[in-house]
Amino acid sequence: MSCFRYSIFQYLHIERGKCRTVYLPKARYTVANMHRVFVTLVLICCAALVSTTGAYGQLLQCSGTSGSNDRHEPAALRQAPHGAKRIAKHTLQISWAHGVRQLMDKRCNGDGIGGQCWEYCGYSTTLHLHYIGHEDEDLFTGALLDDESGQLLPGGTLVNFSPNKEMYLSVSQLDGKDLSDWKLYARNGTLLWAGDSGLVSKSDTILAEFEDAKWSSSGELHTYYMDSKNNKIMLKLIRKTDGKWKWVQLK
Repeated sequence: MSCFRYSIFQYLHIERGKCRTVYLPKARYTVANMHRVFVTLVLICCAALVSTTGAYGQLLQCSGTSGSNDRHEPAALRQAPHGAKRIAKHTLQISWAHGVRQLMDKRCNGDGIGGQCWEYCGYSTTLHLHYIGHEDEDLFTGALLDDESGQLLPGGTLVNFSPNKEMYLSVSQLDGKDLSDWKLYARNGTLLWAGDSGLVSKSDTILAEFEDAKWSSSGELHTYYMDSKNNKIMLKLIRKTDGKWKWVQLK
């Protein structure tokens, strides 16, 4: 599976490093000094979080997808600005700004793969989007509900928006497949590019698995992999003059 197993907090660890522990001489372990150290550490952590949020855009991620049996859903439902609830065990109802959307589970019991299962994962106040997990037979994916238009947009188990909110990368996982499915969409849900979370040969041999994906401040999607000599190879996704998208190595 791809790097998107990591949570946003694990991205902080990988890209920014852990907050450094400060040790004081034994004679100086006073309340005042300890307070100063605590404040300093908090500021370091907060600075790293703000920087990471700006660099990565915004991440939307579901905790799991198992329909009405998901234990995280009740808390997530309370985030919906106009209300969201299970009007029946297998019927999820989400109110948006000017209407209501209903999503119905089919053959969904939470005991294994199969059926159609929906899970309400939360609401983004900055993007004005409800993010929803979707278990579609053996595909773990998701959807986005635009709170202003009521449009249901394609999503994933994780969605990573660009800093300007005009594009987003979705990640889905097909059961039994080694690599995840990555798709790049415009904000309105138009598909721009689709590919695997790694480099694959013409014979479908996996050559390399991507370890991470993030947006640059200029709005480019970057990733990397480790080559046979354990060198970190950085890539970026570009749109060529013919309109097609391609990973190219960063120099």
